[in-house]
Amino acid sequence: METKSLKGTWEIVSVIDVDKQDGVKNVPRRGDFGKIKIYFHTGDTYSFKDKNVLWVERATSNWPRPNFWDINEDQELQLFLRDPNEIEDLGELVKFQIVDWDDEKFIIQSISDTRVENAQATLKRVNDN
Repeated sequence: METKSLKGTWEIVSVIDVDKQDGVKNVPRRGDFGKIKIYFHTGDTYSFKDKNVLWVERATSNWPRPNFWDINEDQELQLFLRDPNEIEDLGELVKFQIVDWDDEKFIIQSISDTRVENAQATLKRVNDN
């Protein structure tokens, strides 16, 4: 089982729709994505046990409708990794597949049975000085 620290500030560098029939195209988005704050439910590291799937809870005002791509006025989004064994209703969480990752960048893809679009985001680590 691999363990990697993703805690810190990350910036979205690209978002693509992986379900387009004519191949992968950039998904047009308005403005800057800003920075994404990733916080952990426990500790500084996360063990990828379930095929590198992240179970994420989002802390924002328009809960319970989680949408990874919504960003608040401060251009930040707080994501909390959760243990699915501790959650009664898994529908309250957003599920992401980690496609690729290292210390400086990682690629995540949303997993949903109800959405038509399947978005994949590449994020890079930002220095928090």
